[in-house]
Amino acid sequence: MVSVYKWLLEVKGFNSKKIIISGDSAGGGLTLTSLLKLKEENLSLPAAAICLSPVTDFAITGESIKTKAKEDIMLTENEIRQSFEIYAKGQSVKHHLISPLYADLSGLPPLLIQTGTAEILLDDSTSFAQKAVEQGVTVDLDLWENMFHVFQIFGNLIPESKKALKKIGEFAESHFS
Repeated sequence: MVSVYKWLLEVKGFNSKKIIISGDSAGGGLTLTSLLKLKEENLSLPAAAICLSPVTDFAITGESIKTKAKEDIMLTENEIRQSFEIYAKGQSVKHHLISPLYADLSGLPPLLIQTGTAEILLDDSTSFAQKAVEQGVTVDLDLWENMFHVFQIFGNLIPESKKALKKIGEFAESHFS
């Protein structure tokens, strides 16, 4: 994601304030770590970022991994732990470019974080959003009652997905300069 963003700026001449980056689940985590990497490299950041049910804490410190296990129809704790082991490859799971929850979040652009309340990674979103706000980041934490991990993928098939996608579009439109 960082290479593509740099390419858009350097080769294609895009204005960073005309770019919004986004991702869901692990891609939501990559969206956040990409912002952190861009910030480390002192590059101009995009206008905003959108994260759907982002993974932010590879240390799995949130209680929702257990408390939402019977509600989440998309993920299991075992799947999460296996994925994390593969992704971290022996690195510290609290490294800020692996688990953005442990980063200095100050200076990040506005964020939309959409998450269902019935997912095992709920605490990843709520903890990250709280920390980001405490560090001065504008965050729209959009919680969807009884929705599961990345419910937005169902598009027009369920009313909540349709409404969530509309909110995503509205957020994006409101953040272009």
